[in-house]
Amino acid sequence: MALTLERSLDAAALAELEPSAGATYPPGRLLRIGATASLAAGAMHVAAVAAHSEHRQAVWAFLGVALVQLVWGAAAFAQPRRWLAAAGVGVGAAGVAGWLLAATRGIPLIDGLDTVQPVHFADALAAALAGATLVSCVTVLITRRAVVPRLLTSVVIAAIVALGVPGTVAAVNHRHPAAPTPTPTAASERLGRANAAAPHTS
Repeated sequence: MALTLERSLDAAALAELEPSAGATYPPGRLLRIGATASLAAGAMHVAAVAAHSEHRQAVWAFLGVALVQLVWGAAAFAQPRRWLAAAGVGVGAAGVAGWLLAATRGIPLIDGLDTVQPVHFADALAAALAGATLVSCVTVLITRRAVVPRLLTSVVIAAIVALGVPGTVAAVNHRHPAAPTPTPTAASERLGRANAAAPHTS
């Protein structure tokens, strides 16, 4: 009798860690929020290609990031599972780290992203969405039974989509500022005045 009860408890614990395909994963709604944030960030990175079309390396970098965010987001939204939450930690952390590097030092070896650029709305929103993915996945891994109310889940997902639309438009229209025109130095100005004042010989 005791042996049977012990096996039943072990089976229940295993089912909790690896729920079947038809079961409802308790933190699934929270993971879907992170997945929606990843999908929105991926869409923004696809749109950013238009703003960096003159830099081939930057284009491939944005497409690679977008592909990872979109694929993970779609998988986690469709089938929220614990192993996807673990993978989502890496996806979110990479997005935040990439933005921090680009905003503070530039990303070396990637033409178009190798210099520090001012932070725009689209850049900050994409980083915030990656951060939301990271936080939701970490929370899912720490609290296995975190259950978000259905209404709250719907409201948060709708808010992410509402922010993602103008963010995507801003990413398409984003343009880097032109390099400042060098101003003449005092020495060059004096040389120019001297040349102008010098008598011209025919």
